[in-house]
Amino acid sequence: MANEVFISYSRKDTAIANSICEALDRQGISYFIDRQGIGGGRNVPKVLAEAIVNCRIMLYLASKNSYNSKYTNVEISFAFNEKPQESILPYIIDGSCLPAEQRFLFASTNILTMDEHPIETLVRDICQLLGHEYREGIRKKKDDIAETQITPEIIAIYSDFEAEKEARDNYIKAMEAEINGDYEKTLNLYKKAAEQGNDEAKKAIEKPTLKEEEKHQKMLKELENIGLTRIVKDGGYGFADDSGEMVIPCKWKDAWAFSEGLAAVEADNEKWGFIDKTGKVVIPCKWKDTGSFSEGLAPVVNNNGKWGFIDKAGKVVIPCKWKNAWYFFDGLARIMDDNWKYGFINKAGKVVIPCQWKWVDSFSEGLARVKDDNEKWGYIDKTGNVVIPCQWKDGWDFSNGLADVTDDNGKKWKIDKTGKIVEEIK
Repeated sequence: MANEVFISYSRKDTAIANSICEALDRQGISYFIDRQGIGGGRNVPKVLAEAIVNCRIMLYLASKNSYNSKYTNVEISFAFNEKPQESILPYIIDGSCLPAEQRFLFASTNILTMDEHPIETLVRDICQLLGHEYREGIRKKKDDIAETQITPEIIAIYSDFEAEKEARDNYIKAMEAEINGDYEKTLNLYKKAAEQGNDEAKKAIEKPTLKEEEKHQKMLKELENIGLTRIVKDGGYGFADDSGEMVIPCKWKDAWAFSEGLAAVEADNEKWGFIDKTGKVVIPCKWKDTGSFSEGLAPVVNNNGKWGFIDKAGKVVIPCKWKNAWYFFDGLARIMDDNWKYGFINKAGKVVIPCQWKWVDSFSEGLARVKDDNEKWGYIDKTGNVVIPCQWKDGWDFSNGLADVTDDNGKKWKIDKTGKIVEEIK
């Protein structure tokens, strides 16, 4: 006899699953739950698939544990292929956020959380979906509870589900990337899903836009190790290879050299964006100013004159709120606040060295020179601690463990990283 509810969960969440089972028992609702795990038992290789197909509601106990459970993910993927979406009920039990691929799957589903929807309320909703009257104090006999253990033979089914699930996941990720306009990622994921046997992906890679992207990626591969030099011709900027042959026409109002495969260019609207080595605009020209990419991020200026950072997809990853900003080096970037003071942020946008200096340079050999309000120079480490006091009239970056400094009398010295004078520079 088919059970009304199939419970998909991670065994690490057994305590909560048991509480839900007890609440279902009180309502006389039959359910399928695997309490034993994969191991010995009855030889029923199709029991899992049949239980999912034949249940009226699949209750998915979503949690960080279940997101990392390959069996739970297989069950969800199989259910989406075999059952109406409205019969799959996601229930977040730990306050976590569904992973991206599951948010996509459940985009049109009302997702319940334990915080807002206690177990008894959940069971009340299940009763309503099943057409049962919600009653208090009714308990099933324990002998009627379907506690089915999974046998070794069902591992073969799981293996098939796992392969199908991986292909389906790649197909879903490809659709997400296509919606976001990332055609390079889209093509690569569709190809992977197609190789794994997903028929929908095989059809998708034949789309004209993706055929064009395939051609574009081939051109990028050919240009990967070719240096391109910025040139000016007829008042416009473009790029040529080492032989002088034009690769990108001189149609830009201004341009920066290539860095990490992308070059900043200024369009006729006096806005900046980025092109790749084929000349394709990969980040639209919509920024008032920009710098080059470094460590995967580039500084940009919005229409309000504030600096922030974007990634190579053009997504703003550090909000535009700084008066000025420079490129990232060794995980840190210099920034200036509205008080004209300088500090450093990390790649998460967090201020790790407060804006308290009149000037800072990038770090060199673990130290950065800084100027205080008295116009004196010193050196700080990456935690912001002053390791060499601000006492010098001028100073330069460290190299091979030494830095040149100038005192108030104009004499030049070499100091080590403790600030000790090593020798006078004649």
